[in-house]
Amino acid sequence: FVSEIDAQGYQGIGHDTTLAAHVFMGTKNSQRVSEAYVLGGLNAVRGVPDGFLIGNRAMFANLEGRMRVAHFQYALVQALAFTDAGQSRFLDDTRQAQSVGLGVRVDIPQVYRVVIRADVAYVLQTKQVGVALGFNQFFQPHSPLRDKN
Repeated sequence: FVSEIDAQGYQGIGHDTTLAAHVFMGTKNSQRVSEAYVLGGLNAVRGVPDGFLIGNRAMFANLEGRMRVAHFQYALVQALAFTDAGQSRFLDDTRQAQSVGLGVRVDIPQVYRVVIRADVAYVLQTKQVGVALGFNQFFQPHSPLRDKN
């Protein structure tokens, strides 16, 4: 048995700014680690190691303020501030993590809508800094940064 809720929302604020939110909650009726949710800096809470949050119950939320800061002929540059929070439970082990940070995106729409991203996150529990590099937005990878001109 698997039950999941995965929701995303976006709200434009002015000409160049977007508020983006993502919420996920899930539960699996399995006690096998191989079937558990595996969450971390690559897919849920930036700054924590991948697999830091593992469990048959998991939830996380991401909130980003995205602002376009430059527009070139073949690329758009976006800066953002974010906060992430997540929790997992496996048997009697409950883990949680929250982070805040800053990031930059470079959107190259002529190259199959490629977005290159870099995020720096401060993890509140461990007081450590983590860096995440990747392609596409952290969530909603199918929508490029839009040029509103």
